[in-house]
Amino acid sequence: MSNIVKTNGLTKKYRNLTAVCDVNMSIEKGDIYALIGENGAGKSTLMKMLSGMAKPTSGDIVLFENKHPEVARYRMGCLIDSPALDTRLNVRDNLEMFARAFGCDREGEVDEILELVGMKKHQYKAIKKTSLGMKQRTAIGIALLGSPDFLILDEPMNGLDPMGIQEIRQLLLKLNAEKKTTILISSHLLDEVAKVATRYGFLKEGKLICELSEEELAEKSRTCLKLKVSDAAKAAMVCEKELGTQNFEVVDAQTIRLFDFVEDSSKVVTAMVQGGVALEEMVHVGESLEEFFNDLMTGGAEK
Repeated sequence: MSNIVKTNGLTKKYRNLTAVCDVNMSIEKGDIYALIGENGAGKSTLMKMLSGMAKPTSGDIVLFENKHPEVARYRMGCLIDSPALDTRLNVRDNLEMFARAFGCDREGEVDEILELVGMKKHQYKAIKKTSLGMKQRTAIGIALLGSPDFLILDEPMNGLDPMGIQEIRQLLLKLNAEKKTTILISSHLLDEVAKVATRYGFLKEGKLICELSEEELAEKSRTCLKLKVSDAAKAAMVCEKELGTQNFEVVDAQTIRLFDFVEDSSKVVTAMVQGGVALEEMVHVGESLEEFFNDLMTGGAEK
């Protein structure tokens, strides 16, 4: 598959603050790429550099395999920060105003977008009287003007009620499936992101510490025995020699995740004791995205 986005050493500094540090990320055609990180991790700054709203301090951005991103940005739509909607106008007028500003004069495009984002029946409703979910869908509609191949959405579900979240989620899946739109999305709602994302990037203090496909995350999040031991390296040897398995992951110097013997933990206890490994704790776990994220942020998981 071809790359939509590829960065190399992308960095942004503001005086003494490094907001984004040496990021190498890759987004492939057809991805719904979830950018995940705590507040202040650099998600918005990274998105602003990709969209041209902020200039990198150093590093390179390749868009649509073009080393000159400014040339390729016409194929991109973005919604970063709060949607800039004119509350004096209705939904349709806002779309038409931005269409003129962007030079999008294709006949019928506004009608198509209203239908696509589910705002056709609300098109003459004043923006100031719409719900937050409707405002978000209208703003996404503006980002879709010009039929972009790549869409950047910064926290599109933020502040929405459960119905609004569901509407945005369905819209993203529809855009990806029907329009083949590649999407970069950031969100704090990790379990919601897990319902749409095909690829994940985890940011911590401006650094991209982990990139995983949907399948790789599922593999790392599967049911296992999480062991706290005196020596993880020694415990790994016990797993191989005494338990006859290599189906484990050394997380750190005192933690190991064992994917075999989940239903027969007594064998694990016996093997560790006989192998001279002090077993401090053994927990049966099956991590959600949120739990995996928390492990990463606290240093409990490897890249």
